[in-house]
Amino acid sequence: MKKISYLLIFLLLSSCGYESVYNKKKFNTLSIKSYSLDGDKNINRKLLSLLDFKKNNFSSYELLLISEKKKQISSKNSLGNPLTYKMTLVLDFTVKNLDTDEIFKTRKFTNSSSYNTMENKFDFSRYEKEIEENLILKIHEEVMIYLNL
Repeated sequence: MKKISYLLIFLLLSSCGYESVYNKKKFNTLSIKSYSLDGDKNINRKLLSLLDFKKNNFSSYELLLISEKKKQISSKNSLGNPLTYKMTLVLDFTVKNLDTDEIFKTRKFTNSSSYNTMENKFDFSRYEKEIEENLILKIHEEVMIYLNL
């Protein structure tokens, strides 16, 4: 009886029609004619390379990326030295149709992370870069999910 129930559960779960969001790469083949980058150049370049849109002069779409990085002190000790920081990345993502001059898709993506300060400034700057990379990857995932909807 147990074998039959396991077999039945396996068959029901394997044929439920589950499909990963990342398998639907319908906008990964979206070709753009041009792109415009504004704001933090480092963030824009990394996101553009992760998005991997095809550049095609016969396309009618333009990609606009406006990014901003904010670093704020979240808390201080009694001497006034920072204890924790909060880094926030904001991306205004727009795909514009150049033929009709209408906006095809647009959205603002925001991601943030809090982290503690370190005594060693070199390690602290490397740690901040890692946090920035992680935030860029999170925003990239959100953009891909948004485009696949």
